[in-house]
Amino acid sequence: MAFAANHLDNFEIDASLQAAPASVASFGIEAFIREGVTLGGDRIRAYANLDGVKADELAGEVDSTVTAAATVVFAQQPTPSIWMVIRKEVAESYTEALVAARQADCRFYIVTLDSRDLADIALLAQYVETQKHILIGQSGDAGWLTPSVPAAFALYGSLERTAILYHDTDGVFAAEGWGAARATFDPDVTSAPWDGRARAVAGLATSPNATQKLNLDDNKANHGLELRSAPFYVDAGVNGSGRPLHEIVSLDWFQSRLVERVADTKLTYSDRGAKIPVTVTGQQIILSIIEALLAEGVAAGHFVADQVEAVAVAITDTDRSLSRLCFQVRGQFAGSTRKFKFNLNFTRDPINTEA
Repeated sequence: MAFAANHLDNFEIDASLQAAPASVASFGIEAFIREGVTLGGDRIRAYANLDGVKADELAGEVDSTVTAAATVVFAQQPTPSIWMVIRKEVAESYTEALVAARQADCRFYIVTLDSRDLADIALLAQYVETQKHILIGQSGDAGWLTPSVPAAFALYGSLERTAILYHDTDGVFAAEGWGAARATFDPDVTSAPWDGRARAVAGLATSPNATQKLNLDDNKANHGLELRSAPFYVDAGVNGSGRPLHEIVSLDWFQSRLVERVADTKLTYSDRGAKIPVTVTGQQIILSIIEALLAEGVAAGHFVADQVEAVAVAITDTDRSLSRLCFQVRGQFAGSTRKFKFNLNFTRDPINTEA
């Protein structure tokens, strides 16, 4: 076709694409630290199903303990999409193993470990408290049944990211089952309570009496007992400080999603040569992100409706010199009912004399 002269060269278009979406923080993956496995030289390995674990046991890369734990994990409903195993060398601590695993693959959120020794759990807890993880330590120490927390874990009451699950049989994978059961709920969709059923977990060998059960509650030691059709229902779903664990998840979820979305917005503006100005206009750009995320949090059950707010803080000369925008965000956690009280009064006499 012959060239035909035209005036289209009067129109210049510079096109830019929005920044490609990056990966977001996951809250649905549990990692199990196991001493002595090889994982074929890997520090951490992800499994999509029990068959994968069994194949690795046959290959000598994991042992029967990992397979037993995986059997419980993949029995949860909904079934976890991924479960991870971290290799711990005999000569290193659980903290060292976790640090190395984080450097290799940090997708996991919940951490459990093969040791039921409180000294091991306490040392690992001190590191986990500095990271965005939740540690579930399983302990059968009889001290939990007494009025005081076991001396080996005296710091438990100050911990926000660590929970103890009491079980008097070390070989039962209660912590792994409970963590996997809670991790299956996506916090982008729903804020799940942490008191709940753990499937395929054997019950306590010796059921606590009324006093011991009260001591477990007072010591913030979660424990599984029968609840109707659930043979092992974990209550109360709290951390060492007594805070419901779903509040920690909600906080982590909100912080992660906020940073991700603001960073993506900043990248999009920068890629097209635009600024987010240190002005009221810039504040409105970021406020729209915060308000949208708060609305998602309300819809998912993280926060109480009409009890959230985001406010832009007045811009100061210091803010301008630092190229900074400041905001105040407040909200009320949506609690989860655990206990129910009813006052019943039935009589032969009519209660409605007009009936």
